[in-house]
Amino acid sequence: MSGPVNLACTDDGIIKIGKNVSFGYNVRIVAQFGEIYIGDDTHIGDGTLIVAKDNIYIGNNVLIAEYVVIRDQDHNIDSDPINSSGFKTAPIHIENNVWLAAKSTVLRGVHVGEGAVVAAHALVNKSVLSRSIVAGVPAKQVAMR
Repeated sequence: MSGPVNLACTDDGIIKIGKNVSFGYNVRIVAQFGEIYIGDDTHIGDGTLIVAKDNIYIGNNVLIAEYVVIRDQDHNIDSDPINSSGFKTAPIHIENNVWLAAKSTVLRGVHVGEGAVVAAHALVNKSVLSRSIVAGVPAKQVAMR
């Protein structure tokens, strides 16, 4: 670990970290109910936020750049007040050898295939094919590796 990393588990949340995982400064990882698994030889860049109410799986040899957000939940907006209307959750699965570029966001229910690249500032709200390159808001495939 190279800088302050905040790991928090609440309400039976679990965080499992593989071998040779490196962290930038001010990384925050929170398992509120579910499990977060981070595979071997993965790097998590400065200012990244990972929050699970369900489950987040991050494979081996994943490169997560600075200020990436990975959240497996959204607020429900079906009732008022919004701040007490609960959450919609779905697991996130990020396979091996993926690059999430700076300031990208991965939302609930997304599966990022092996060897995929997510461009800087992309908002990933749908699953990404293996070895594809996605960019934009929302993220769309722009090329294959």
